[in-house]
Amino acid sequence: MWKESVDLDADGVMIDSNEESDELVRNSWLKIMHEPYPIPKDGFRYNIRPFIVTPHDFYSFTRAYLNNENFTTVEGADAVRERYDDLANAGMDAYMKERAILSKDMDKWMSLLPPFEGVGEMIRELNSMPVNVFVVSSKDNKSISAFLEYNGFSVDAIFDKSLGKGLEAEVGGGRRKQFEALKRMGYSPERAVVYDDARENLLVAKEWGMYPIAAPQGYDTVLRLHEFVKAYPREFPGVVEELLGL
Repeated sequence: MWKESVDLDADGVMIDSNEESDELVRNSWLKIMHEPYPIPKDGFRYNIRPFIVTPHDFYSFTRAYLNNENFTTVEGADAVRERYDDLANAGMDAYMKERAILSKDMDKWMSLLPPFEGVGEMIRELNSMPVNVFVVSSKDNKSISAFLEYNGFSVDAIFDKSLGKGLEAEVGGGRRKQFEALKRMGYSPERAVVYDDARENLLVAKEWGMYPIAAPQGYDTVLRLHEFVKAYPREFPGVVEELLGL
């Protein structure tokens, strides 16, 4: 089916905040475990980060790695997530407190974070196609606009966190409101491609009949963009189902 819109998440899909988020993980681990983060930076980058789908995985996968448990398959990852759910929740609470300190000047912070290599080229190529490019994000419009303007990127519209206000506690609630807004504008969910790094958002996209593609914490994002560009307007191979068990 001919695609008419590409819906891009911002942080972790277009914006390379990996170094900053890695530092937040190390700081939050120290807060909850009262000991330094136990995996060297290179070991973390190659052994943990490529398998992360949601930020909670930082903590559960780290514990599994230290215990020599398997988290590199869908079944193994799900078992590890369930086993270390309390650790992951505690880690995320500390992570968000650390991030809140960083976010006091979020628009300046966002504008200075680099895009993933090649993302700008791909956005410009998408701009040349008969397809609308939207940013659908939990960040605010001002922060996203600062990043786009600083990097010279052009999109057709931004659907920011204001659409999901009051739904933060509902898993995927904000994304549903954003997708509802897209539908009200006349865009068919069946003709939308969604790039995101959060499992819950990809599940909502699939629930709406959209085509979800995972970019876990930005990992392989550019490759996934290339897949879309090369295959447009033909259908292209799914890459998310096995990774996320959708």
